Amino acid sequence: MILTFGIITKSGTAAIVYSDEDIFFNSLSKKLAPVEWIKFAHSKGLNNVWLVKDSRLTRSIRRIKEKEIFVNIDETYWRNYAGPPIYAKSPEESIVMKFLHEVGHFVSAHSGTEGLVVDKLGISRDFETKVTQQSFFSKMSDSRESEAWQYAISIRDNQKELFKNLLDSYKLMSIK
Repeated sequence: MILTFGIITKSGTAAIVYSDEDIFFNSLSKKLAPVEWIKFAHSKGLNNVWLVKDSRLTRSIRRIKEKEIFVNIDETYWRNYAGPPIYAKSPEESIVMKFLHEVGHFVSAHSGTEGLVVDKLGISRDFETKVTQQSFFSKMSDSRESEAWQYAISIRDNQKELFKNLLDSYKLMSIK
């Protein structure tokens, strides 16, 4: 893997070398999240929040060093979040909860996901295979996952106006 850094070429011009991970994330079909999401993320120390609808990114993910979140907005499996402990009532609500879950990881200073490798083609097949074979409940036995979901649930249940604003802003954006 190549690290991202600036170099000066022999001719004296500046150049930037990107990591394989940067190449992958830059190539995704994505758009910036609604302004309300960005403001909330900034208040938590994050830089960017991206909404991604791209078959190469099958999950939401955070990049710790870059302080950015990529939220998978594919609604195909939203009902996975309709039951306990999330109880999402709509595809849009499940997406807001996934966003808040990733913020929860960040504010809890969780390290990256063990075994997660991203190269210029995307998330490694070995990792995807391992994760897709786990049930949602087995993932919740990981204290980091549980803590991040509790963060999202707490905002939904205890900061109703904030949650409504995040949800409404996403609904408005998804109409466009």
